[in-house]
Amino acid sequence: MPEGIVAMTISLSTGALATFFAIMLWPRTRDIAWMLVIIGIIIHYGALVFQALEVFGIARVQLDDPVAAELLRAILTNVPLVFYIIASLVMIKRRD
Repeated sequence: MPEGIVAMTISLSTGALATFFAIMLWPRTRDIAWMLVIIGIIIHYGALVFQALEVFGIARVQLDDPVAAELLRAILTNVPLVFYIIASLVMIKRRD
């Protein structure tokens, strides 16, 4: 069994569950902070799925510059954190 398959399977499973519940929560909230968290969860799961597809050779980032390809992967991995940060700032601002 290739390395990381168990970890990837667990990540995809928990990500799918989190995404499912986030989508279920979406129509029940109009709060901007919660919407940002939901968007972050969905983007995070998309990044996980893309990484899994890359591991299995189904999807590839084909850029001529290897630095640009790594930068794209880093951005894809960290965009959900940006949404979580903004959501946290909205909540902090609301408390003042």
